[in-house]
This record gives sequence, C-alpha cells and structure tokens, in this order.
Amino acid sequence: MTYPMKTYNIPDLWSRILIVLVSIVPGFLTSLVFILGGQPFEVQGQNSAMQETLGGCMAVFLFSTACQFWLTRMGGGGLVIGLFVMAGMFGTDLITCAHSVSGGISHNWPMLVTGGIGSFAGILLSIWRTRRKHPVTTEV
Repeated sequence: MTYPMKTYNIPDLWSRILIVLVSIVPGFLTSLVFILGGQPFEVQGQNSAMQETLGGCMAVFLFSTACQFWLTRMGGGGLVIGLFVMAGMFGTDLITCAHSVSGGISHNWPMLVTGGIGSFAGILLSIWRTRRKHPVTTEV
C-alpha cells in the first residue's frame, strides 16, 4: 500500500512565518501598555504602587490575550502556531524588560507573568473558537 506524499503549500508556510515575525511588535509594546495601564492609578504624593501594578497587569493581560488570539487566528489557528506566536511575543517582552526598562526582570516580573498568562489564554480562546462546532441548518 502506498501513501500519498504530503505536499506543503509554500505561500501558506510563509504567511505563518510572517505572523510569527509580526508577533514581535506586540512584545515590544507590552512595556508601554503596562505603563499606560498603571497611569490612571498614579497619585501624586502618595504611595500607590500596588494599584499601579494591578492596573498595568490587567492592561497587559487584556492586550496579550487580544494580540495572541488575533495573531493565532490569522496564522491558521492551532496549538503549534499559537506557541510560536507566544514565543515571539514573550521573548521580545523578556528582552525589553531585561535591557530597556528600569529595574530589569526582578522589578518587572508581574508584567512578564501576566503577559505569559494572557498569551496562553489567547491560545486557548483561539483553539476553542477554531474547534467549536457550528450547528448545521438545512432548508426544506
């Protein structure tokens, strides 16, 4: 018994690689989203670090989830492409925190953890949305 040889659609492969490369941009923007998310809770003359951190973490979670969902769906869905997109976003976020944000990784670990959880939530939402069965309607 012979099995047909599996062929790859090259434009489809390049589009998936492009989606993974595009995922680097939201990774760079995560630090900015964290700062803008904590900005409304900043109080002059008072220590409000917990409120600012929670506000920034919530903004990063929503941003990471939305970007991960959107990019994974554009890449064709599935766990593999979702993990590659997550690696692109999270790796860029890690590099940004380590080199350009004051305090380094030890100071900004809540942002990194929240970004990772948000990215994983985006993967799960994308997979759930892709595999959900739509009811079939027939017209008589």
